[in-house]
Amino acid sequence: DLLKGSDEAMTYMAILKSRTVREAVIRKYDLINVYEEDDVEKTLKAFDENLDLTLEREGTITISVLDQSPERSAAMANSFAEFLDSVNVELSIQKARNNRIFIEKRFSQNKDDMRRAEDEMRAFQEKHGAIALPVQTEAAIKGAAALMAEIAATEVELGVKQKSLTPTHIQVIETKNKLFELDKKLNEMKYGSPAAHGATKSDQIFIPFTAVPEIGLEFARRFREVEVQKTLYQFLIQQYEQAKLQEAKDVPTIQILDRAVPPLHKIKPKRMLIVALASISATMILATFLLIAERLRLLQEEEPEKYRRWAPAFGSARTRASHE
Repeated sequence: DLLKGSDEAMTYMAILKSRTVREAVIRKYDLINVYEEDDVEKTLKAFDENLDLTLEREGTITISVLDQSPERSAAMANSFAEFLDSVNVELSIQKARNNRIFIEKRFSQNKDDMRRAEDEMRAFQEKHGAIALPVQTEAAIKGAAALMAEIAATEVELGVKQKSLTPTHIQVIETKNKLFELDKKLNEMKYGSPAAHGATKSDQIFIPFTAVPEIGLEFARRFREVEVQKTLYQFLIQQYEQAKLQEAKDVPTIQILDRAVPPLHKIKPKRMLIVALASISATMILATFLLIAERLRLLQEEEPEKYRRWAPAFGSARTRASHE
């Protein structure tokens, strides 16, 4: 029995049913010769009749293999679990590698963007001197920068999920909804929310960017860009390091609750059933024979002419009747 998580059940079942795993078991135990088949295709068909993979209601996967040898039957079931884990580890590493490459590209872009933003900020200050922004405006810029960094980070998160999940997966949908709400919030911060249009400036937490004086607008934009890239850098460096660790991880991904052991009793052929069916068949044949013999005896007594006409066809029955 294998312990599984709800999100991993279909993946585990698909791996177990895959040609890769089934062929690996067939080759490991030389089942082409055991089943006396000509090739692996015929062996796969024969083997599938003896293989049962069941996803139990309580959340486990049961692997059952029928075989003439009890020891080989148990060994094959355990091999399925081992091959499942090795394939799943390989798939997990490949997924982690793809995620790492994706994040690495975005991280590299972020470092270039941050360097460019800092250089432009430095050049602007060297040309125009230091500019002091109002406290409320600076707060708005830092708030927007943090929000823009969160949007960029969410886009990275969405990109990673879209590489391994379908567009209709709940995690993809939830991340898209989160991104929509963040974009909406940023637009309100930039241009002011419709609900805030009737409020006084003192009632608003942030001043919309459209209300920033022209004299400091260019500086504010450059300041904001630097803050965005710095915040995004902190997020991406954590994601990048985590992705590298995941890629290097090569540990078991499944839990085996009960390893298969050689069965004590044969499942088939069911000897008791065979004996019972044989006894019933023999009784029915004997009863039919006796009925025919009795019918011939009565025919001989009551209609001798007709009996002589039909008797050759039931020679053995006639002999039996005459003996009686």
